[in-house]
Amino acid sequence: MKIESLTQEQIDQFPKYVKKYTDIGISTEPLDFDKAVEVVKEFFGETIGDRKFVFCESPKGFFDNKKIAVYGNMESYWVSNYMFYYDNFGICEEVTKMIPIIEHCSWVAYDDDAVYISDRPNVIRFDERNRLHCENGPAILYGDGFSVYSWHGTRCPKQWIENSESITINDCLYHSNVELRRVACEIVGWANVIEKLDYTVVDEDGDPEIGSLLEVNIPDIGKEKFLRVMCGTKREFALAVPPEAKTALEAQAMLFGMSVEEFTIPEIRT
Repeated sequence: MKIESLTQEQIDQFPKYVKKYTDIGISTEPLDFDKAVEVVKEFFGETIGDRKFVFCESPKGFFDNKKIAVYGNMESYWVSNYMFYYDNFGICEEVTKMIPIIEHCSWVAYDDDAVYISDRPNVIRFDERNRLHCENGPAILYGDGFSVYSWHGTRCPKQWIENSESITINDCLYHSNVELRRVACEIVGWANVIEKLDYTVVDEDGDPEIGSLLEVNIPDIGKEKFLRVMCGTKREFALAVPPEAKTALEAQAMLFGMSVEEFTIPEIRT
């Protein structure tokens, strides 16, 4: 069957599928191990043989031993796509076999002797853009303590989150991973990092809450612009702004998605 277009009614179903299968993928409900064993046996059939089933509190239980990870609820993102076409057009029927696996299993792995089934995490945390993130603890935490630390979607060292004072200026400026440099700078605060860099003041507004527009030379990245401001609590911080900003006021307006003409300075700033 060749599908050339979708009706508006079908397009309107997208959010429902996104929510349903996202909820499956990030579920923190404790696993029903007996039910998980049942669906794994049904899915793999005779290929399971006489392997024993082993419950693990987290994927760490088999990742450390380099077991082969196969299926689980992490597959829900692509299953949702095929289920849309199955529900609406009756195609991709084979994918329906995956539904019990994603609904009742977290990570599943196997070797020659056993099938390993991991529990779901106790905690999963996201930022406002649905990226893995937690500024004061693990973004993912399992019952055995296995955890993942993430800053706005970028995995980072545990100690950076648990003890931000462990981050050095070398981490901020010269870490081999450029994305981790950005993370380190954001955790420490760009205002603190900028003081260690070569920068020029492009424009300075008389109002400290409008601030100063700076052009900063960042190692291995090049020139970037930042707005250094003082908030209502009298703390100084810096925000990255578009490179086309020419004045501090224009940079402020850009942060609010406005033109200079549209921008009105808030009377109360926090």
